[in-house]
Amino acid sequence: MRRREAGSRLRAPGRRVQVQGDLFHGRVPDGAVYVGRAAPGLPASPYANPFPVRAHGLPEALRLYREHLAAHPGLVAAAAVDLAGRDYACWCPPDRACHGDDLAAAVTARGRH
Repeated sequence: MRRREAGSRLRAPGRRVQVQGDLFHGRVPDGAVYVGRAAPGLPASPYANPFPVRAHGLPEALRLYREHLAAHPGLVAAAAVDLAGRDYACWCPPDRACHGDDLAAAVTARGRH
């Protein structure tokens, strides 16, 4: 995780981009922060959603992730530093809801307080 000096103003997260390639040859676009689960060649991100869509369905997985973020403010604080001004990458298609968007929203909301 990148760290900045205390008191420096953090920028909002960039936009969500999709991991390129396939499950066995995934590549995070240059400059983006990976926010997904472990995959061959990609280590798990601390910002990965611990609630799989396959087990919970998309709406419930996203709801549980938002609760997870609310219960772990330190995770959101770390994401505020790591995602500042950077795109964030996940496997989700661009036209589908994604936990990365919820993470970015939590970071942005934190910056307003």
